[in-house]
Amino acid sequence: MWATRLGAAIVVLMIAGLTWAALTGGGWSTFGTMMREPLYLVTLLDLYAGCALVAAWVWVRHRSIPTVVGWSLVFLVTGNIGTGAYVVIAAVQSRGDLRSFMLGRSGDADPSVAA
Repeated sequence: MWATRLGAAIVVLMIAGLTWAALTGGGWSTFGTMMREPLYLVTLLDLYAGCALVAAWVWVRHRSIPTVVGWSLVFLVTGNIGTGAYVVIAAVQSRGDLRSFMLGRSGDADPSVAA
């Protein structure tokens, strides 16, 4: 259960950090400058590659196109905040069972059962 609490704490800290940056940073003018920086673009590519990997895991757990599309949009818009929230939800739903955590509630040959 400590891992679930840790995951939830990390999500809260990420939201707090994002809020702080949005309120104290340069706003949209900074965004334009960042888009011209190669390191920023590669970091963005890294983020979206991670989103694709987590979306593949969602597909393994759910096998539901609306669920996969919905969570994928959450990951793309919120980044690791959405990923962290999904991991915490999956951890709570699995109740400590690693197979259930990785494969969803079905964890067997029946992919029609969504977690």
